[in-house]
Amino acid sequence: PGLDSLLLPRGPSMGIVPILDSSIGDAVTLASNSELSGFAITNAGGDGIVGIGVRDIVLRDVSVQSANGIGMYFLNTTGSLAISGAVIGDSLDDGLLIDGGNASVRFSGLLSEINGHDVVVRNFGAGGHVDLTGAAFAGTGSDGILLENLAGDVAFRNVSLAGTTGNAIEMNAVSGNVHFAGSTSVTGAGGSSVEINNLAAGGSVAFENLAIHNRNGAGFAVDNAAGAVSVSGSMVVANESGDTASAIDIRNSSGTMSFGNVSVTGATGDPGVRLENTPDVTSL
Repeated sequence: PGLDSLLLPRGPSMGIVPILDSSIGDAVTLASNSELSGFAITNAGGDGIVGIGVRDIVLRDVSVQSANGIGMYFLNTTGSLAISGAVIGDSLDDGLLIDGGNASVRFSGLLSEINGHDVVVRNFGAGGHVDLTGAAFAGTGSDGILLENLAGDVAFRNVSLAGTTGNAIEMNAVSGNVHFAGSTSVTGAGGSSVEINNLAAGGSVAFENLAIHNRNGAGFAVDNAAGAVSVSGSMVVANESGDTASAIDIRNSSGTMSFGNVSVTGATGDPGVRLENTPDVTSL
């Protein structure tokens, strides 16, 4: 039989929360219409929080630290998924993974010292929306942000990534709309700072302001884009580390490429700006 509302224990005083420590596998598996608040999950043997095929979930003031899998993992979620006041730290795999579904997702919280990707949104359906404008990123050594096979929309604000092991912001096979509001900063990426591949016609990737420093690969790379790519405000691509890849590299693309105030400094090796097999639809 199904369960009705179940009141879980809470801490004895302000600032003290129940701790779920060292679970053998996944620490918490959610059912539809669940609400979880005020818990600290530590050292999970698998993933920290898991929701598979669920809908209408609320998570408030929950921390997941040192999971041996993914911090928070949601597969084929529908309805709404509201996460606020979250802290995800030191996950051995990805921090936040949203795979499939077409839910209305809102996440606010901190992702820190993640060993996999900070955030992954993949196989996400049309009509869905992922609001990550309240997400903050700290620490170094993560795999950055990955968006792939995306038909829904995703929004970020004031993203700052440092010292990623590979590409910092990577988007593959996007047919929805991705928006980076405010100022996006990428420093010391191990691969491309921003990489966009196979952007479908009707899809779009838009940044307001973008600053790239100490790159160890291409600064802003686009390949096979039929949709619209833009940086509407300022775009700085510096090369303090002396990498030989191009600062801006756009290839095999028929979509509209539009950039506002662009500054490229320290380019060496490959051309600072490379436009290859790209019609005259690019404005710099």
